[in-house]
Formats: sequence, C-alpha cells, structure tokens
Amino acid sequence: MGSLLGVLPALTVMSILVFSIFSVQSETYFTFLTVVPSFLHFLAAPFFGQLVNSEASAGITSRIEYMLCFGTPWFIGFLGQTRILKRRIEEGINPTVESFDPIDALISIMFCFNFLGIYLNRPINGVGQSIYVPIFTLLLSFFSVVMLAFLKFNLYSVQKAVEILFIILFFFLSFNIFFPIVSWSHDSTPFFLDSHDSFRFSPFAKLLNLKGRQSFFATDPETFAIFCLIGFAILIASKNLLRKSIGISLIFIIGSSTQSRLFYLGILLVTVIQFFDKLNYFNKIYRLLILSSLFLLNLLLPWVYASKEKIGLSSLSGRTYIWRVTLDNWSNESILLGHFGRLSLKDFFQQTGYRFKVYHSHNLFLEYLWNWGILGLLLSVSLLLLMIVRALKVESGGFVILCTLMIVGLIEPSLSTTMNSVCFVGVLIFLMYVKFPKQSNYLSAGKD
Repeated sequence: MGSLLGVLPALTVMSILVFSIFSVQSETYFTFLTVVPSFLHFLAAPFFGQLVNSEASAGITSRIEYMLCFGTPWFIGFLGQTRILKRRIEEGINPTVESFDPIDALISIMFCFNFLGIYLNRPINGVGQSIYVPIFTLLLSFFSVVMLAFLKFNLYSVQKAVEILFIILFFFLSFNIFFPIVSWSHDSTPFFLDSHDSFRFSPFAKLLNLKGRQSFFATDPETFAIFCLIGFAILIASKNLLRKSIGISLIFIIGSSTQSRLFYLGILLVTVIQFFDKLNYFNKIYRLLILSSLFLLNLLLPWVYASKEKIGLSSLSGRTYIWRVTLDNWSNESILLGHFGRLSLKDFFQQTGYRFKVYHSHNLFLEYLWNWGILGLLLSVSLLLLMIVRALKVESGGFVILCTLMIVGLIEPSLSTTMNSVCFVGVLIFLMYVKFPKQSNYLSAGKD
C-alpha cells in the first residue's frame, strides 16, 4: 500500500497529461511539454543521484523513472501538437516552412557521432555505466530537433513556452532562496587545486544572503551562468514586454550570484548586439560583421592563447593550459577521428595525473577536435558557417541567440546536439527561427 501511495502523485500527473491531449486546445501548452525535457534533464538529474553530465544510473528502477520523467511530457506534447497542426491544415492555415536543409543534415551527422561514442563506451559484462539512459537521452534530443525540422510549429508558441519555462524556473529559485524547499549537492572539488580569485563580485549577494559562486542545480557556477545567459538572450528578444521585463530581471539577479565574468560580459555584449540589431533591422552587413568576428574568435583564440603550464594556470582560469593539452594530445589515437568519442578530456586528465579537474576542452571547436579529430572539426566549422548564413535573414531573436552561443563557445562547448548541455535549448530555439526567417501572419493567428 505504501509503495502505491508513493507513485500515486506521478500516476495522477500522467493521467492529467494524457487527458489534456483531448481537452486542451492551446498550442503553447503542448509546445511547453515538448521543450520541457531539455529543462528537466538539467534540473532534475541530481534528484536521480547523478551529475547532469554523467547520466549514471543506480539501477533498473531509476532508469525507468528517468526515462518516464523526460519521455512522458515530450510524447504528450508531440501528440497534442500533431492534433492541433492537423486541425490547422484542415482550416487552411498551412504556413510555409523551410524544408530539410544542410543544417538539419549536419546536426543529424553529429547525432550519429554521439551515438557511436555511446556505443563505443557501452558497459562490458555489465560493468560500468548503463547504456540505456544515454541512448534514450540522445534519441529524445534527436526527436526534438526532427520535430522542429519537419512539423509546422508556431514560432510564437515556441517563444512563449520557453520564456514561461525560464520565468517559472527563476521564480522558483528566487522563492527557494528565502524559503528553502530543495537543496542540491555539489562536487566540492575546485576547478584546480590552488584556485583562488578575489576579483569576483555579485551586486545582489548581500541582498539575497548568498555566498559567492552559487551553482544551484548545476554541477558548477560556470555551467549555471551559461544557462542564465542563454535564458537572458531568449527573453531579451521577447515581443511581450511583461515577460521580457520579469524574465531578464530575475535572470540577472539570480545569475549574478554565480560571480561569473562570462555572465557579466555576455549580458553586456548580448544587450549591445540586440540594441544595434534593432536599429539596423535585417541589416546583413552589420550581422555578418558581428557573426564573422565571433566565428574567427572561436576558431583562433585557442590556437593563439594556448599556454604552457607556468603561464596557463593563471590565464583565463586555467583554460589556456587546457587548450594547450587538448591541442597537444587530440590526435593521439587518430588524426582523422581524434579519440573516436570514447575518451573524454576529463578521463584523460585523470589518467595522466594532471592537476586540473576538467569536464571538456572549454572551446566550441576544440571539443569536436578532441572527440572526432579533423572530421569533427570540419563538421563543426561547416555547421557554424551554415548557421551564420541562415542568421543573416532570421528574426532578431534568432540572430541574438546565435551570437550568444558563439560568445559562450569562446570558453565552453556550445554547439550541442543533446539535452545534456545547457546550450541545447538555445540551439533548438535558433533552429525554430531558421524555419520561419520572418514573422508571418500565421504567427499572429496562432497566438493563444
């Protein structure tokens, strides 16, 4: 009886979701359910006894719980979306959407590489991490991209749903600060052993009664800062003044507690870029100048500033040294395919006795170079170039989001094809903008 009562809330929620397929007419609601797994994965993974980027699983029960938690809302959202889209087509509302294009093709190829990496890391004789949870996460991410590529989503509904998700989440975090409900455990190991930085600040730390370098549900403050920056970029482009004002205020206040310099710099750059893009509406020369500058910075910065240990330990929080290690060792197994996706940089540092505790190569392009060699680098460069070309003619929000992903890419991998990255939501929203280069009458008609 006790076990039944324990699952009763989950069964109730699932029943309500299933019933909503037939009772709810709001496209925003079903879009909300479709995109929510990307948030749930980042937010809820620690509740399953795992770090968000490890996808480790304690047993068959927790694996099933994990997959139901993320799969159910997506599936309900998919069924609801298809029902509404069918109705719209019957009513003659059939918007023109870009067909499958090179961006979709490249992302599909990168999904294949990720899948191959999971296969190569499969447990041997039952020892090691479960392969089912990572495969499920990868496939759910892939289906999300496919939905945006083929289904005729309403761009307004996608924008609204994601904006509401960010606002709800940051409202909860604000409430949780003053009236604690949930506490998250974190890895207390510093980025590297002698890490010390007295030049960080938070203008709201005293007001919120928080210590510095907060990471909340993320694995580290920088990861949470990137999540905040992605949310800021999405909300600053909102066409709803109330959601924009509330959202960017909450994100700035909470995000400042990370004391991340990337967060502050990103907020400033995104605001300036968005302001001038509004002044130069659909000005391709302005956009090309900004995007090409960010592209060259992403491509050249690691090669120019990669440092040896004595210099690199105090440069960009040690990232320049990580770049040097990556550049010196990416081709140890193969020049064409790097480490075949089966040796993370984190594992390499642990195996070779480096002092750093790292999770990745801290650069957009170097991550693909390390995992998949020259082929991975060429694919990531091609993907970003295609995204830049498409960003020249999308709505301002899409342009700003791509700029944000490239700003993050300077020191973090940001071209993610799976929901285990905080940047995946940004990639999804950009792809949605690509499908609707300019706002159409359909977008106004689809508001609910």
